[in-house]
Amino acid sequence: MINDEEIKKSIIELVVNKLVAKKKLLAKNESLPSKFYDEALEKLLKWGCGIEKEALKKRVNRAFAKESASLLTPIPPAVASDSSKKSGGRPKGTTSAKQYDDEKRYKECLNSITTEYANGRERSEMTLKPIPKGFLRDLIQKKKSEFNVTANITHTTISSRVSRNKSDPDKHKLTQCTQVLRGRRRRGRTKKEKLVRGKQLKESEEMM
Repeated sequence: MINDEEIKKSIIELVVNKLVAKKKLLAKNESLPSKFYDEALEKLLKWGCGIEKEALKKRVNRAFAKESASLLTPIPPAVASDSSKKSGGRPKGTTSAKQYDDEKRYKECLNSITTEYANGRERSEMTLKPIPKGFLRDLIQKKKSEFNVTANITHTTISSRVSRNKSDPDKHKLTQCTQVLRGRRRRGRTKKEKLVRGKQLKESEEMM
């Protein structure tokens, strides 16, 4: 069973800790003003905990010195050596994160190439002009540099994706007009249809 002395001891420790906390807010080597000790002694006296002012100051200074010393304790050699051993390698999870980032950039690069190449083909069909020589090769190199991708991307991969219509349909602004023109091209065009087609081409170019 806890007796009165133990309770009084706990109360004094609580007051000491509060005074230490106030002392931490002061500048280095600055003493805690006397009024804080007077207020603390007054409260302790009400609680029936008698202690001299000098004795209270000593307790506060000892507790403060002990806490300050614990903050300056150096890292044990064993811990320091473990940290130095691990510093040479990659942190755990870095490899997986890099792999995920590489795959993400590769997919984004692939989609971007496919979309632009598909748009180029659609434009070529509408204007009845062939795609410039080396267009796809230059496009692949440009996008790989843009997305910082080093993995190989072949012409066949892009061509097959476009043929299977795997690029983003929202980015194909000319698809609908092209389908209409393809149907007309099969049966031949009248003079009137050619005029209409020219108007559609102009509108399509303004959409780009």
